[in-house]
Amino acid sequence: MHLLKLISIYVSAIIICSLLFAISLSPIFIFLILFTFVFSFTVLPYFNIIHWTKDIKKVDHFLQNNRRKLLFDYSYAVAHESKDFQRALLEKIIALTKHPNDLHNYRALLAILDNDYDRALSEAMQIKDYDLRHYTMAQAEILRGHFDEALRLRDTLKKPWMTHALDAKIAYESCLFDDYKMNSTLAINRSRGLQRYMLSHSFRQYI
Repeated sequence: MHLLKLISIYVSAIIICSLLFAISLSPIFIFLILFTFVFSFTVLPYFNIIHWTKDIKKVDHFLQNNRRKLLFDYSYAVAHESKDFQRALLEKIIALTKHPNDLHNYRALLAILDNDYDRALSEAMQIKDYDLRHYTMAQAEILRGHFDEALRLRDTLKKPWMTHALDAKIAYESCLFDDYKMNSTLAINRSRGLQRYMLSHSFRQYI
């Protein structure tokens, strides 16, 4: 969020606070009103972009304005930059990541980018998050040509966008382009926020 916008939000909060104290409103009510005001203009828009919105252009604009953060820069790079640029960013992210779950996820993404699908599978198997582990493993299995194993992993997933995304990848690798278009569209339509953005641009490269 731009500095001027943040300053205007907090200046407005101070003015509102002064007016509320002037009318002798209870401090508890003043706190709740100010908290709601600041939350609505700072945290809520952030969560909307990351988790809820369907507006891909809005996500793109947000990422472009926040490229100083590596994860947002990488997400933006998936849509606009070369694979070499994406690879360089992933290597930086991996060097700075401490949490094992995230570390294995980023290593798997890097391995897929390097077309090293055995290494991608090995990294994916170490991801602790159940859905992310099985989804990433299934992606690696598809790229290894093991569609039966990928389908077995797909059937363990509960998120519709994940199952449609995997079906789209299998369809593409099988040259079933009508099925690919149908499932990639369903995956995008059933996702939100940053995930919708990433799927939209990831699938676009295959069309």
